Amino acid sequence: MNKSITPFLLLFFIFFTGNYLHAACPTSDITLSSQTDVDDFATNYPGCTTIPAGVEITVKGSGITNLEGLKELTAIDGQLEIEDCPDLTTIFGLRNITVVNPEGEIEIENCDALTSLHGLHNLETCHDLEIKKNAALWDLSSLEKLTEVSGELKIKDNPSLTSLDGLHNITSVGGGPDNDSQPNGLFIYDNDNLTDCIGLCNLLNNGVVSGDVFVENNGSYPCNDINNWEIECELIALPVELVSFWGTIFDRYNLLEWQTESEENAMVFLLERSLDGNRNFTEIGRVEAAGNSSYLRSYEMKDENPVSLAYYRLRIVDFDGTFEFSDVIVMERSKTDIDLVEVYPVPAEEEVTVLVHAKSTGKAILTISDFLGRKIKQEKIELKAGVNHYVFDFGEHETNFYYLTIYNGKEKIAKKILRASKD
Repeated sequence: MNKSITPFLLLFFIFFTGNYLHAACPTSDITLSSQTDVDDFATNYPGCTTIPAGVEITVKGSGITNLEGLKELTAIDGQLEIEDCPDLTTIFGLRNITVVNPEGEIEIENCDALTSLHGLHNLETCHDLEIKKNAALWDLSSLEKLTEVSGELKIKDNPSLTSLDGLHNITSVGGGPDNDSQPNGLFIYDNDNLTDCIGLCNLLNNGVVSGDVFVENNGSYPCNDINNWEIECELIALPVELVSFWGTIFDRYNLLEWQTESEENAMVFLLERSLDGNRNFTEIGRVEAAGNSSYLRSYEMKDENPVSLAYYRLRIVDFDGTFEFSDVIVMERSKTDIDLVEVYPVPAEEEVTVLVHAKSTGKAILTISDFLGRKIKQEKIELKAGVNHYVFDFGEHETNFYYLTIYNGKEKIAKKILRASKD
């Protein structure tokens, strides 16, 4: 090998890897103030797919017509602000963004040539989303994949906007962390020509907005006031007339029963349970609906893993995917502070997962013993209010039966665990 070539190769390697290592995202706030700046983003930050937390990228300035330089972005942990761009006609360069994570934000403001949000058509979940003061924006249909806004959803002062179609698949708003002390919730106001608000009726009918709801000064009835809006949404609720929904406590399970007087295009009833009565409902079972019915029908389902205090509701799903919720019922079995919600898998193999419900925070001791009472595992645990999740392995022990106990200083709960045979 020619030794004179070696230094050249070394310099080439240093140059190449140095540029490759530059393939990192911005670590501090930057402003892209021209089309050249936007186009150069992909060159200056090759391989950058996520705006980091705490970093704000601002796109701002006349002469910016597209965002193709941002097409590699797929997620936002920080902030993406597109503002004061009078010549921006498309945001198609954002087409690969699917998620805006907790504490992240997208804001589009004062982009007067922008008529639609096509470019956010793959966005599925978002923390904060603000669309405001865009003079020509009339179409939100590109947001139809968006199902959850965990922080703030603000649609403000868009004078050409007449409809909220495109927001109809959003099932929850709020519940995540606040950014800059901004309140979570739903804010639709000062949209002078907004007269069709049906796109958000699914959200309002289901009552799953955590935080503030502010609807004011939009076009005309029903969008001009939250009370009018809610009344109009109630009129188009799913055509399932739920006559009753109640529960009965038995020794080993809770029995949930309900009756419908009429059904039209009803597909399934999902039974959901919460341990805190707020927005943390999870599905625990489902029953197929009749579809179409004009007479009294009865349904039932068991909760085989009841806890001391539980909140239940029905999610009634139509064939087109729309749904509504029943009222919430409360079932209290006892006054105990701790409960075993679930132990799985059954039989267990190398490890077992334990779900414990606690009414309040506190300390406890979790013990796994063999059938002779010999301790195999013992661990001090910190219980938080709600459901606590723990995973334990059996190590080298090969006993077929184990006993799990949890003691919080006042109460002890126990469960026998069957372990799968290794044969």
